[in-house]
Amino acid sequence: LQIASPAIAAIAILFGLRNTSASVRAATKNAEATQKTNLDIAKRKATLDLILGEQTNPEIFNQRHFFIKLRDSSEGLVQWASKEHKSSDQTRSITSVINRYEMIAIGIDNEIICENIYKNWLRKTVIMDWKAVRPFVMELRRSANIESLYVRFEVLATKWEVEG
Repeated sequence: LQIASPAIAAIAILFGLRNTSASVRAATKNAEATQKTNLDIAKRKATLDLILGEQTNPEIFNQRHFFIKLRDSSEGLVQWASKEHKSSDQTRSITSVINRYEMIAIGIDNEIICENIYKNWLRKTVIMDWKAVRPFVMELRRSANIESLYVRFEVLATKWEVEG
């Protein structure tokens, strides 16, 4: 088969390239959608694994149990923020819990942890714990002169409280 002119041949090539380009764009779009779906699934699974670990890990469970006793005591938590108690079991328990919350808030901020799942499971607990540790954190910030201590935990708990 002979093509009538070079101009028609060029048009045929361009038309073929346009169709190829559209196919590549469609394949890229599908690959991106698949990748986003896979990342969303991985994030939800990681969040569920995190929650399960918090509920079943004996060390975390014991730290949490000790923290709840401190949190619910009539003395409050701020006393454990003093330098004299820096190495106490009480201070270690409190900071262990708030460090975990700070890491979770960072994970949520960076879209590594699924906020909806974590919020659905622990919203009331996060808010209640923040209210209890707030004076402790404020004292740590004041004494260390570091206003950013546990700020992501604070922002997350405040946001969830406002959202209701």
